[in-house]
Amino acid sequence: MKRAEKVLLANLAEANRLFATGKNGGRAGAIASQNAVIEYLSFIFEGRTDRLQPLVEIQNALVSLNEGQVLPLLKPRKRQRSEGRAPASTGRACDIAGAALAMHRLHETGLDVKEACEQVAKVCCEAGVKPSRKGAKDSQGQEPVVTARTVRYWDRKIAEDVGRRSEAAKAFDLQSRSPTTEDIKQAIEMKGAEAVRKGLLEALRLSFNQMRSSEH
Repeated sequence: MKRAEKVLLANLAEANRLFATGKNGGRAGAIASQNAVIEYLSFIFEGRTDRLQPLVEIQNALVSLNEGQVLPLLKPRKRQRSEGRAPASTGRACDIAGAALAMHRLHETGLDVKEACEQVAKVCCEAGVKPSRKGAKDSQGQEPVVTARTVRYWDRKIAEDVGRRSEAAKAFDLQSRSPTTEDIKQAIEMKGAEAVRKGLLEALRLSFNQMRSSEH
């Protein structure tokens, strides 16, 4: 591993530690992680910092937020009355997409769909993810906790969203870029199916801890 990559991983580890403290919603960790990525990319692509403008702007917005100033980048968009009820939060959409994708990835390791759904549901319960938003009907609304049936329902709703209009479907498409099916196959060859399954579930658990919305 190159020195720059070692520095990046060390900085990200420290950023994750800061994020885990939960202070200011984990903002210190988010700022530190942005710093780590920006510094790494600036080193790797020297002279091409013009490509980093979006990352730098996010960094500036987070720092300004710490100082009590909300830049336009972080100001919520005002919804029009004609748009109707607000959709599920982005955080919750990512949770649903992550659960559905983890089920698919586990299935690719050789687990049958039922077992994959059960393992994902167990992680959901441990992380405090709920079947639906309070007062909403984005799951069957029957089980008080996430079950294998809930995970199957989420996956089916995403699959039925052909136009990819929902936040969950968009998040699913984005998250499915990494790891890919080919990545899973290579990991199984190197580590074995059981180790890959544990890694997928641990990644899902970490994602829930970091992305859970206040609507759960």
